Amino acid sequence: MPNAVNNVIYNVIDAYNKEEEGKARKEHRKAELLPKISAHNLRHTACSNMANRV
Repeated sequence: MPNAVNNVIYNVIDAYNKEEEGKARKEHRKAELLPKISAHNLRHTACSNMANRV
């Protein structure tokens, strides 16, 4: 199910971004956050990379 996969991806990204924001605050720097991506984005990127290798 795409929604289940997307939920896992969103949860991982959200957890990383929260941790990165905390670390950035402690280190007095701008946080480098991951963008919100979906299973469709990953599939599209994989297909584009395969097409570029031909």
